[in-house]
Amino acid sequence: MNTKLIEITVSAETGTGKSEVTEVIERALRGCYGNNVQIASYDMQLERNSSGKNLIENAKSTGQTVNIKNTVFVIKEHNQAKGGDV
Repeated sequence: MNTKLIEITVSAETGTGKSEVTEVIERALRGCYGNNVQIASYDMQLERNSSGKNLIENAKSTGQTVNIKNTVFVIKEHNQAKGGDV
């Protein structure tokens, strides 16, 4: 069995709530696919370790939360050629 890789990248300027959005995505994946879904994020773990809070709480407490009134999320799907299995 080949493991399939789906890569999700969150990019924006500093202080716009990227870490908060990654936590929202992780929670959505776990909510949809269950707690055994495999999620790997070195960056999220570093953020959690540095703040001692979950990323949503940390974003709100530092004022780096998403301003939904002024934020547009662009979601793209990109197909890769076969052979991209890990």
